[in-house]
Amino acid sequence: RRINGTALIIAALVATLGALAFPVWSYADRSGTGEANLNASSVATQWGPLSATDRDFLVKVRLAGLWELPAGQQAIERAPSEATKAAGDHLVVGHTDLD
Repeated sequence: RRINGTALIIAALVATLGALAFPVWSYADRSGTGEANLNASSVATQWGPLSATDRDFLVKVRLAGLWELPAGQQAIERAPSEATKAAGDHLVVGHTDLD
């Protein structure tokens, strides 16, 4: 028995739409920072609550920037290939904008 090509395409589209809709449907009630993550160390900001986990994440991002910016500058100055120099430039531009 042979499967019709149109039926196969329709089945693939239905599966794709279901896969796209599932995360939206299943996480509809989970917006923002969870109450379990908020405690006395949380700080209210104009953008919403800033938890200790949020601050820890920001510190880690900043620490990454402390070595990525000099590494990018070294790549621009010392790299033998243009691709590596371009990657170094991307690091420098990105971290300069973040600071």
